[in-house]
Amino acid sequence: QLVCRVQFQSADLRVLAAKGVMGVSSNGRSTACALCLLVDGVVLFCLGIWMTTVYASYTPVYTEITCKINDPQVISFSFNGGKLRLGMELTTTCNNPNPYDLIVTSTKAGKVYMNDDMSEVGTVTNIPEVKLPSDGEGTIAVFLEIAPAADAFGSILDIIAANEIPIWVETNMEVKVDAKFLVGSFKTTRPFEKQCVMNWQLQFPETSKMGPMSCADTFAELTPQPIGSSAANTLSFPADSMAGDQIDEATTQ
Repeated sequence: QLVCRVQFQSADLRVLAAKGVMGVSSNGRSTACALCLLVDGVVLFCLGIWMTTVYASYTPVYTEITCKINDPQVISFSFNGGKLRLGMELTTTCNNPNPYDLIVTSTKAGKVYMNDDMSEVGTVTNIPEVKLPSDGEGTIAVFLEIAPAADAFGSILDIIAANEIPIWVETNMEVKVDAKFLVGSFKTTRPFEKQCVMNWQLQFPETSKMGPMSCADTFAELTPQPIGSSAANTLSFPADSMAGDQIDEATTQ
């Protein structure tokens, strides 16, 4: 009987011990699951905030570029042997409000004209590639050289007597966009061609004055502004100048 009683008590202890171990294991698993759910929730919450921020920064996909046209500068001038040579630099400072860089490059040399009858007198010699940084500014420079034929003005006295002479300039450029998004991209190249005009006046064989430059899509939209005018001239590259279907596709991706 004593042996049976001891065996019975030992069996009860094993059962109680087993129950105790099972209880601790179950509580441990419950705590671990709760921690996992908490961590997952925090990660998903942070991911949601990040996704919302990214979406907001790329909405809309493209915002128009606005540019301020700076005063044109004469960088070289000579009148030798009855031939006029005039070098000029035209600059435009553009603001890029988009969250990605834009690249502006020249596509072909533009022509330069003089006078109201728009006699061809020169060419655009260089438009260096320029990057418009995201949420920043960049300056587009256009270099041109004017060398009109002798019969365009006749003599230096004819140029002086002409007072203010309009100079018309073709600029042929393009804007490159290559933006990478979280789940898509927006890549396109669009023409950025503008026609510009400014007045030039020769005051003495070694000095000259320039009027403010204005630009538009066509020469027909332009009127040369008088030298000394303080009118602020601007231009833009709006969203409808970009590939509308590509913008819509990138927006919905």
